[in-house]
Formats: sequence, structure tokens, C-alpha cells
Amino acid sequence: VLTVTADGKSKKQNIFTVKKRNAKNKFKIQEWKKKKFPNNQVNSYERCMDASGCYKTTMKDKGKDGMCCDNGEGGYVVTFNGVTIMDTLADSSFDGKFSKSGKFGQC
Repeated sequence: VLTVTADGKSKKQNIFTVKKRNAKNKFKIQEWKKKKFPNNQVNSYERCMDASGCYKTTMKDKGKDGMCCDNGEGGYVVTFNGVTIMDTLADSSFDGKFSKSGKFGQC
């Protein structure tokens, strides 16, 4: 589950992807891509994925400032099988950055 607290420019600037690791241990298989998050809103999105896979999640910000600052406070939370994988709202780890990544699943 992806829960996004969008800042004022998320619709144009933010892109979320999940890629699955292939047989060569490279994250090349795109499983999910989501963009155009409604500005200044909180929304949740779900996608079913194989629990035995190894995945890498990435949120990119074309504005290169994360989901914060002059555009309002924002961030996102990723959960997989009920476990929180990443919570940039709690640790402000997506403030002032171009991208934020994390791995989850059977890695």
C-alpha cells in the first residue's frame, strides 16, 4: 500500500515506481508506476505483488526538493504485507531530495 501526503506540486513533480529484481539481481522488471498525485491531498493506492519477490521502491521529485518546503509539507508511507517499509512522514527523509529508494520483500 502506498499512502501519499502530497505537497502543492506533487501532480506535476512526483513519480513512484516499484521494480522487481530479475534473475541477474538487477531491479529491471517494472511492477508498478504511479504519478499525478492530487496536490495537497492524502490518498492511498494498493497493488498486489508476489510475496516471494524482491522489490525496490523509488519516489522521484522532478523539483529536486522532495515533498516539502515552499510547496507545503508532504511525504509517503509504503507498507507490504502489513509491515511499514518506508515512512518519510515520520523521519522527513524525503525533504530536499531528488529521489528516495528502499528495498522490500524476499531480498
